[in-house]
Amino acid sequence: MPFSTRVVVTQELEPGEHRSLRILSNHAKKDDVEEFLRKAERMNTPRDRQNVEAVLQVSVKANDELYREIRRDANMCDALRELMKDDLEDARKMGESEGEVRGAAKIILKMNRSGMSPENIASITGKELDEINAILEGKVPVAL
Repeated sequence: MPFSTRVVVTQELEPGEHRSLRILSNHAKKDDVEEFLRKAERMNTPRDRQNVEAVLQVSVKANDELYREIRRDANMCDALRELMKDDLEDARKMGESEGEVRGAAKIILKMNRSGMSPENIASITGKELDEINAILEGKVPVAL
Protein backbone atom coordinates (compact mmCIF):
# COMPACT_ATOMS: atom_id res chain seq x y z
CA MET A 1 0.00 0.00 0.00
CA PRO A 2 1.66 3.26 -1.05
CA PHE A 3 1.99 6.05 1.45
CA SER A 4 3.09 9.63 1.08
CA THR A 5 6.45 10.74 2.37
CA ARG A 6 8.03 14.10 2.86
CA VAL A 7 11.69 14.95 2.94
CA VAL A 8 12.70 17.89 5.09
CA VAL A 9 15.97 19.55 4.16
CA THR A 10 16.83 21.32 7.39
CA GLN A 11 19.36 23.62 5.72
CA GLU A 12 16.59 25.00 3.50
CA LEU A 13 14.15 25.82 6.30
CA GLU A 14 13.69 29.50 7.10
CA PRO A 15 16.14 30.52 9.86
CA GLY A 16 13.41 31.94 12.10
CA GLU A 17 11.00 29.06 11.56
CA HIS A 18 10.92 25.39 12.50
CA ARG A 19 13.78 25.62 14.98
CA SER A 20 12.84 22.28 16.48
CA LEU A 21 13.54 20.69 13.09
CA ARG A 22 16.61 22.82 12.33
CA ILE A 23 18.39 21.75 15.53
CA LEU A 24 17.90 18.06 14.73
CA SER A 25 20.58 18.11 12.05
CA ASN A 26 24.18 17.42 12.93
CA HIS A 27 25.04 20.93 11.71
CA ALA A 28 22.75 22.88 14.06
CA LYS A 29 23.43 26.59 14.43
CA LYS A 30 24.03 28.10 17.85
CA ASP A 31 21.38 30.81 17.41
CA ASP A 32 18.77 28.18 16.46
CA VAL A 33 19.54 26.16 19.58
CA GLU A 34 19.52 29.22 21.84
CA GLU A 35 16.19 30.44 20.45
CA PHE A 36 14.72 26.94 20.75
CA LEU A 37 15.82 26.85 24.41
CA ARG A 38 14.26 30.25 25.08
CA LYS A 39 10.94 29.16 23.59
CA ALA A 40 11.11 25.77 25.29
CA GLU A 41 11.46 27.42 28.71
CA ARG A 42 7.94 28.82 28.29
CA MET A 43 6.42 25.42 27.53
CA ASN A 44 4.72 24.07 30.62
CA THR A 45 2.49 21.13 29.75
CA PRO A 46 3.90 17.65 30.37
CA ARG A 47 3.43 16.74 26.70
CA ASP A 48 5.31 19.84 25.53
CA ARG A 49 8.11 19.10 28.01
CA GLN A 50 8.38 15.53 26.74
CA ASN A 51 8.58 16.76 23.16
CA VAL A 52 11.25 19.32 24.08
CA GLU A 53 13.28 16.65 25.89
CA ALA A 54 13.03 14.30 22.90
CA VAL A 55 14.23 17.01 20.50
CA LEU A 56 17.06 17.97 22.86
CA GLN A 57 18.22 14.37 23.29
CA VAL A 58 18.61 13.95 19.54
CA SER A 59 20.11 17.40 19.04
CA VAL A 60 22.65 17.04 21.87
CA LYS A 61 23.84 13.69 20.51
CA ALA A 62 24.19 15.12 17.01
CA ASN A 63 25.87 18.37 18.11
CA ASP A 64 27.98 17.53 21.16
CA GLU A 65 30.59 20.25 20.65
CA LEU A 66 27.96 22.95 20.09
CA TYR A 67 26.19 22.04 23.33
CA ARG A 68 29.49 22.11 25.21
CA GLU A 69 29.92 25.67 23.98
CA ILE A 70 26.35 26.56 24.96
CA ARG A 71 26.87 25.09 28.45
CA ARG A 72 29.76 27.50 28.94
CA ASP A 73 27.28 30.38 28.52
CA ALA A 74 25.73 30.79 31.99
CA ASN A 75 22.28 31.91 30.79
CA MET A 76 21.91 29.11 28.27
CA CYS A 77 23.28 26.60 30.76
CA ASP A 78 20.55 27.64 33.22
CA ALA A 79 17.92 27.19 30.50
CA LEU A 80 19.22 23.71 29.66
CA ARG A 81 19.36 22.77 33.33
CA GLU A 82 15.78 23.97 33.88
CA LEU A 83 14.52 22.02 30.87
CA MET A 84 16.25 18.86 31.95
CA LYS A 85 15.78 19.20 35.72
CA ASP A 86 13.60 16.08 35.98
CA ASP A 87 16.21 13.97 34.17
CA LEU A 88 18.99 15.46 36.29
CA GLU A 89 17.06 14.77 39.51
CA ASP A 90 16.39 11.17 38.43
CA ALA A 91 20.09 10.69 37.62
CA ARG A 92 21.07 12.18 41.01
CA LYS A 93 18.71 9.83 42.87
CA MET A 94 19.98 6.84 40.92
CA GLY A 95 23.57 7.82 41.71
CA GLU A 96 22.77 8.15 45.41
CA SER A 97 21.06 4.77 45.44
CA GLU A 98 23.98 3.14 43.62
CA GLY A 99 26.39 4.71 46.09
CA GLU A 100 24.42 3.39 49.04
CA VAL A 101 24.37 -0.13 47.59
CA ARG A 102 28.10 -0.06 46.90
CA GLY A 103 28.85 1.40 50.33
CA ALA A 104 26.84 -1.33 52.05
CA ALA A 105 28.58 -3.95 49.91
CA LYS A 106 32.00 -2.62 50.98
CA ILE A 107 31.02 -2.83 54.64
CA ILE A 108 29.73 -6.38 54.17
CA LEU A 109 33.03 -7.40 52.54
CA LYS A 110 34.99 -5.87 55.43
CA MET A 111 32.80 -7.67 57.96
CA ASN A 112 33.47 -10.97 56.17
CA ARG A 113 37.22 -10.31 55.95
CA SER A 114 37.31 -9.70 59.68
CA GLY A 115 35.94 -13.19 60.25
CA MET A 116 32.17 -12.75 60.41
CA SER A 117 30.06 -15.45 58.81
CA PRO A 118 27.51 -14.57 56.13
CA GLU A 119 24.75 -15.57 58.57
CA ASN A 120 26.02 -13.13 61.24
CA ILE A 121 26.39 -10.36 58.65
CA ALA A 122 22.80 -10.96 57.49
CA SER A 123 21.59 -10.84 61.09
CA ILE A 124 23.43 -7.58 61.85
CA THR A 125 22.64 -5.77 58.58
CA GLY A 126 19.07 -6.99 58.19
CA LYS A 127 19.80 -8.12 54.64
CA GLU A 128 18.79 -11.48 53.21
CA LEU A 129 21.44 -14.22 53.26
CA ASP A 130 21.14 -14.55 49.46
CA GLU A 131 22.02 -10.86 49.08
CA ILE A 132 25.01 -11.21 51.43
CA ASN A 133 26.26 -14.24 49.48
CA ALA A 134 25.83 -12.41 46.15
CA ILE A 135 28.03 -9.59 47.48
CA LEU A 136 30.64 -12.01 48.84
CA GLU A 137 30.68 -13.88 45.51
CA GLY A 138 31.36 -10.64 43.62
CA LYS A 139 27.98 -10.46 41.90
CA VAL A 140 27.41 -6.93 43.22
CA PRO A 141 29.84 -4.21 42.03
CA VAL A 142 31.73 -2.61 44.90
CA ALA A 143 34.54 -0.48 43.44
CA LEU A 144 33.68 3.19 42.98
